[in-house]
Amino acid sequence: MKLVHGEMTEELSEKCEPLITLNHAESGHLKQAPEPAWDAFIEMGEDFIAFQMYTEEDELVGICFFIFGGYSHYSSMLTAHQLTFYVLPKYRKHVSSFMKYMEDELSKAGADIILQSAVIGTRFNRLLELKGYRPMNIEYIKELT
Repeated sequence: MKLVHGEMTEELSEKCEPLITLNHAESGHLKQAPEPAWDAFIEMGEDFIAFQMYTEEDELVGICFFIFGGYSHYSSMLTAHQLTFYVLPKYRKHVSSFMKYMEDELSKAGADIILQSAVIGTRFNRLLELKGYRPMNIEYIKELT
């Protein structure tokens, strides 16, 4: 596996679109199809980090997006907040090494804390706890339309 990261670009957003769609099909809770704010992510520059996992044949098989910013109650702490994390099922055996790479790179970039999200009851949820993450908040969703 080749692991890389960088800012969001228009070319990368086009590569990521199929994985976003698969992620929604697998674990999406909204009726509406995803509509990522690619232009906003591109404008964020280095405050938006797109991690990617490729096969040796350069097939994109995993993505994880983080936004850098302050933490609401601890303004001196730089937070890396995960927006999406998806790896094709066939390549999920590489998730631990992908996570280690991301944590190392986020630390080098100055992050004090990482906020991850996971769908309740999934294997990823359990993996986060095995990797030292602890539950903090539970998000609830209700569609109004």
